[in-house]
Amino acid sequence: MLTPRTNTELFGHQAAEAELLRGLSSGAPAHGIIIGGPRGIGKATLAYRFARALLASSSPPAGGGNTAARIAANSHADLLVIEPEYDEKKEEFANEITVGQARRIPQFMAMTPGEGQWRLVIIDPADALNASAANALLKILEEPPPQAVLLLVSHNPGRLLPTIRSRCRTLRMAPLSTDDFTAAVRHVAPETENLRALAALSACSPGVALEMGQGALGMYADLLALLSGLPQLDASKIHAFADTFSGSGVHMRWRLLRQSVLHLFGRAARQAAGAPVEPVSGEEAAALRTLVALHPAGVWAAKWQNAAGQFSLAEARHLDYKQAFIEFAHTIADKELPAAGGQ
Repeated sequence: MLTPRTNTELFGHQAAEAELLRGLSSGAPAHGIIIGGPRGIGKATLAYRFARALLASSSPPAGGGNTAARIAANSHADLLVIEPEYDEKKEEFANEITVGQARRIPQFMAMTPGEGQWRLVIIDPADALNASAANALLKILEEPPPQAVLLLVSHNPGRLLPTIRSRCRTLRMAPLSTDDFTAAVRHVAPETENLRALAALSACSPGVALEMGQGALGMYADLLALLSGLPQLDASKIHAFADTFSGSGVHMRWRLLRQSVLHLFGRAARQAAGAPVEPVSGEEAAALRTLVALHPAGVWAAKWQNAAGQFSLAEARHLDYKQAFIEFAHTIADKELPAAGGQ
């Protein structure tokens, strides 16, 4: 499957790319650029397209072979990519970009370009910079070296330090249409099925949809089945569901549950408010009718916020996902669950 580093095609963001490349065509791109927008819509893909354009334009014709191929192989001397490191034991990427990683940036940017005229650093995502790393980055932006560009891919630019934002040009990318989502997923992973349901579940984010995979649809179906008994919930089913959060792959399963819950609660809030919602299945339609009958839109909006906080807290503190889910289940209908086995 293609990744942002190897994918050469961008869907639905032609205007954003044209704006980004205007600085390059003028010969004076901004030293700091924030590419902002929802997760998984193509920000990193655009960053690597800019990298290929910048580094190819500044390299001599015989300068070490194909620029795109070396960027794809992460072997270009004038490109440094800073991203969370993968923890094989936890089967997930680290939550933070550390100050040790950030300190590589000034050393790299201060060097003379090895293959052309520019050096480029991509931070993906900049939201992962911890406080010390963000401060280290700020020092670079205060006194940017010549012939160097810093690209910050950000899912939420508003959470970056104001002093970082003020020293960067911000390019905002809008969510994709359903058609662009479909085209992007088919290009990156042609074998993907159930695109309509994945588009809804991922908010038309190809990156989120491909990360979740077909397992997202199974998780969503399991969640809908679990909630089919509302306003009462069967404690034995709650505990059986919670038991699946053990063994290998538990972190991905937890992220799939988070996406499923937030998707459903968001849709319940919109439908309760009278906004049109097109269900992706009969099971979802039935669940939405039940949820809307339970609470008005404002309550479901509040439950969405609370659920987002609970899931994020469990991830950040590496809590026991089984117990975290049981505690979350008690908040769905604001009712005490009967004990398992009728106790």
